[in-house]
Amino acid sequence: MAAHSPAPRRIARWKIVGGAFVHFALPIYVVAAAADALRIGALMTHPQAAAIVPGVLRDSGFGLAIYAGLALIAAGLAAAFDRVVRPGGSAADPFALVLAGARGRFGARADAALDQLAVLGRSGAEPRLAALAQHCEALLAASLRAIDSASAERREAIAIRTAEALESLLAEASALHAEAGAAHDAEAAALAGFVVARYGRSALDPSSDSAGDAR
Repeated sequence: MAAHSPAPRRIARWKIVGGAFVHFALPIYVVAAAADALRIGALMTHPQAAAIVPGVLRDSGFGLAIYAGLALIAAGLAAAFDRVVRPGGSAADPFALVLAGARGRFGARADAALDQLAVLGRSGAEPRLAALAQHCEALLAASLRAIDSASAERREAIAIRTAEALESLLAEASALHAEAGAAHDAEAAALAGFVVARYGRSALDPSSDSAGDAR
């Protein structure tokens, strides 16, 4: 397994929006300044030029202030959007964000386990699955710190160790899901038996048809 360098991080939306406003600030200012210069040049021949020209300059300053205000509002909205929306566009799931931050950092083997461990984030009130999710978060946080600060020679060992630990969590999660599935099936079977015993079998029940044919 090759050494893993840190995965490229997604650029925050507020930085993109703010950068766009900064990028266009100078061209807009140059155009506005040229327009003001033309207006002032035309007004210099006006009898009241001394009173009108300062107003033109004041309006230009107001325009810059409005542009800066719009830039701050747009960047603020983008930052708020970053906080409530995860990569991919759906509502933020803290556990899913943890998994997303670890993908690509520990190799294909770990990524395969991470994809299947995503179900832990939807474990609801099941305490044992919730505990596994917490252990997974702690493992990934510690492993990311380790691989970020490790030398190139150590990263492969960290990636293998992390993948093995994730696979252990996945095996336990699969066992818990199988156990929960068996319990749910037993509960459903018991309720179905109660209903049949209480209300009788349906005329559409295949077992009733076969019994009638036998008679």
